[in-house]
Amino acid sequence: MDKRKYFFVILLLFVTFFANNSALPTDIMESRNIVTAREMVEEGNWLVPTMNGELRLEKPPLPTWVAAIVEPLCPNSLSAQHCAAGVMGVVWTFFLFLLVKFFTRDAIFFFLL
Repeated sequence: MDKRKYFFVILLLFVTFFANNSALPTDIMESRNIVTAREMVEEGNWLVPTMNGELRLEKPPLPTWVAAIVEPLCPNSLSAQHCAAGVMGVVWTFFLFLLVKFFTRDAIFFFLL
């Protein structure tokens, strides 16, 4: 029974994050993130994110780093950037599932959130 819960959570996450991956246009925040990641790759400065040469410290750098890892693999591919964001969403949600299961000792509680 426990393996079916994990399978159901993973299936739900992949359907949620990857169905119609390129159907939505990019919003302003995603565009800024991709521009910042592209600049990080071009300049080789992975520690301090900049956009158009100016520091961009308003947002946490983890999504930018993930986008910067994807950029050399699939340059200028919006669907690859969407997939990277989807993978991060799956990882974070699955960790939330494990955290809820750890604290409540019941995996069903996660589905009630």
